[in-house]
Amino acid sequence: MVFIRFQLLKTFVDILCVTVPRAIEATGRIRRFKILSSFTNIIQLPLIYIVFHMGFQPYFMYIIALLFGAIMTYSIALYCARTDCNIPARYFILKAILPVSASVLLTLVIAYPCMMAIAVNSISSLVFSVTLTMLIFAVSFYCICCQKEERRILYSLFILIKTNKKES
Repeated sequence: MVFIRFQLLKTFVDILCVTVPRAIEATGRIRRFKILSSFTNIIQLPLIYIVFHMGFQPYFMYIIALLFGAIMTYSIALYCARTDCNIPARYFILKAILPVSASVLLTLVIAYPCMMAIAVNSISSLVFSVTLTMLIFAVSFYCICCQKEERRILYSLFILIKTNKKES
């Protein structure tokens, strides 16, 4: 189970920050970022070897991948985005990382007690719990992460879908 948790955490960090390297690549000034990020990715292999050689548990591979493959790589990306793209790291953290993290945390706080009350022992209960969690996340994301203009766009899209459904 610890492997799944570390993989989910690494995936979460990847999803939060995946747009930053794309912004750097869009400028065409990728040399410094690619060299530094390649170093943080390559250094993982010898570190994993050393950790295994020292007798640590296999899940330390995920810790190293999380630290070097995700956190350090995206920290470098934030630095390069600031210097090459004029995207301040503080702005990205305040406008993207914190709201999405708050939305995920709120989803966990609300959904976890519900999941504990529901015994997920059949396909129907699994579908129900996944649907419930997705719905909770969608509402929390809408309330926490979306700005007024984005909410207006989503509302008009909802009205458009609702109108098209009535016509057919």
